This record gives sequence, structure tokens and C-alpha cells, in this order.
Amino acid sequence: MSSKTDLQSLIESLNHYMDNHLMEVRLSIGALGLVGAGIAFRKRLLNLSFAAMNPSLSGTFWLKLNVENKMVWFKVVDKHEDDIKCIVSLEKKALFKKSLNAELMERGLASVLPFDQSLYRNKTYKELHKNLTSSQSKAKRRNCGVWYKPTKWDAFRHLIDNSMHSIKNLRNI
Repeated sequence: MSSKTDLQSLIESLNHYMDNHLMEVRLSIGALGLVGAGIAFRKRLLNLSFAAMNPSLSGTFWLKLNVENKMVWFKVVDKHEDDIKCIVSLEKKALFKKSLNAELMERGLASVLPFDQSLYRNKTYKELHKNLTSSQSKAKRRNCGVWYKPTKWDAFRHLIDNSMHSIKNLRNI
């Protein structure tokens, strides 16, 4: 048997498994490919996205800086026609993985999507959604990332800075 037919049968087996089961795939991919384009697999593009959350623009930038060209793990939570929702993990130490879904949420760089009722029987999705909602609440309380709201002191200082700038401009006229 040639190695080309072995590879083809392996790809066919993986496609069949992917269609019928949750899977975990270890791939090295840039962060922008993860969020946007996806992965080329068997002459088609798989659109991968984070399950139960929506990364902000600053979250995408953070991924680009911290994840690009590192080994990431995908655990498929749900598969619709052309979209695969995943839990994405980054290998931290020898045997430990850190969920990028949770990491983005804890840093306030993403927001939780409403619970998808079609996945109410999916234990992985329910647990993920619960954990992400909890992480989002913590980020809101810590006032970080997209949840940042300036304090009254910050607003007052900004007002004084703008006033001083206006006074300097008036003197130059």
C-alpha cells in the first residue's frame, strides 16, 4: 500500500470521526487564522470559532501577540454546516493546558454569547457557558478590558487636562 492511499484513508477516517464525534485536534496556527480564516483540511476550509463567546478587536490583537505560532488545541463543542465552535486551549507547561476562551474572558477581551438552546443537552457547552459567564462577571467587577469604565477621578482629570490644553491654545492666538 502506498503512503498516498494511507494518507487518504486517514483523512477520510478523520472526516468521518469529525462528523460524528467531539474531537480534539492539535495544530499550530496563527491567532488570526484561528479567529478568521480557519484551517484547510481535505480541500476545504474549516471555519473555526470560539464556542459561547465573541472576542473583541483587542482580544483578537491579544491573540495575535500571545498565541501566534504556538501549539493550540481545539475541542469541538458544536458543528453547524460551515462553522465549528471550539474550546481553544494553549499548552502552558508539560501537561497543562489553559483555555483561551476563559483567558480572554478573564482579561475582559471578549463577551459571552447568549446560551444556545439547541445545545441544552451538551454537557461540555453548558459547563463552558457557565464558566465563561462567571469569568465575565469577574472581569466586569474588576473593571478590565471591554468592561472598563472610567472613575469620577479619571473624568475630572481628563476635564482638567482638556481645560489646560484649551488655555494654552488661547494664549498662542
